[in-house]
Amino acid sequence: MQNKFQKSFVLYILLLFSFRIDEKKLQEKLVAPPPAWMEEQIQEDLAKFKGTGITFAMIERTMQEVDALPHGYAARFVLYSFHNNVLSCTSPHESLAAAEVTHFMAFLQEAARFVTFPDIDFLLSTWDCYDNPTYLEHTFCPVFCISKMEGNTKVALIPWLFYYDYKQRQMEEVYAASNKSPWDLKTPIALWRGVTSGNYYPWYEWDFKVRPRLVLFSKERPDLLDAAFTGIHFIDDKLKALFEEYDFFRPYTHPAIQLHHKYLVAADGNAFPGSFQWQLLSNSVVLRHPSPFSEWFYKALQPYVHYVPYAQDMSDFEDVLIWLRAHDKEAKTIADTATTFAINHLMIEDVIVYYYRLFQAYAALYRH
Repeated sequence: MQNKFQKSFVLYILLLFSFRIDEKKLQEKLVAPPPAWMEEQIQEDLAKFKGTGITFAMIERTMQEVDALPHGYAARFVLYSFHNNVLSCTSPHESLAAAEVTHFMAFLQEAARFVTFPDIDFLLSTWDCYDNPTYLEHTFCPVFCISKMEGNTKVALIPWLFYYDYKQRQMEEVYAASNKSPWDLKTPIALWRGVTSGNYYPWYEWDFKVRPRLVLFSKERPDLLDAAFTGIHFIDDKLKALFEEYDFFRPYTHPAIQLHHKYLVAADGNAFPGSFQWQLLSNSVVLRHPSPFSEWFYKALQPYVHYVPYAQDMSDFEDVLIWLRAHDKEAKTIADTATTFAINHLMIEDVIVYYYRLFQAYAALYRH
């Protein structure tokens, strides 16, 4: 009965999404040697378990012990199983109808039309990161998650599949718009738009966070930076009123419009910047502050090759913008290099390849 339900569930969610996969390109990437950075990231993420292997008992123990913690439900675990190339799932607390679950299921089941995935069981956290030290003390298997902090040896990074059909359209729109926005016609002012994420904003230290600091800087130097919030998370009414009083908000700006600026700013939210991937595709220079968080593709990126770093406290932001304006040729090269990387490594076929290689490496350690 459960198998019949799972198959019906998979068919239902597949009807909700539309992914455009270039099968020829995908097969070419699958048979080609993986990029060194991809192999390095996958091997590093699974290194802790090479000596012990991975068993279903380790997964069960992790779920039981973390769930027993006072705040264990916030780990947001979903247990997935691939069997005969069909994906199924269960969860102690998460709704299987939640978008984070249905989008993941839909993407991988669509990918399974073109790729044969190994039979495995794996544990995934649907939160933005899985770095709570108490959780990690009770974690005995790899936990798949979309980001993690430096030094976390128990998370295996995965590409973000939440609303991926929308993200694919967004990437395609950005790429099309970037080809119609020549470098010389872009505005030489940095731009940032985003919501007030980054966990709770305390009334007494909200300006410690990088996103509000960007907005504050833009108020002082509008000739260098146009930064504003477009939505509200994690702030109370008192702070919202303050932000409104000082004109911190602007309407949503579509990425295809944002890339009319030569410089686009990436800033951490709850973990990584959700805009980072499409910004790399924009043919604009991406400005990125140092961060303890990683995503699946960060090992490929080099400062002053794919992006330009700036200090999180904004202390060098003016100097960075002045340097970019004075070195326009070098800035354009950085923008071009980032866009080429994104085209070759961050598209839907690359995401499928990453999951395939990760699952293969995981399966080599998994003992049924």
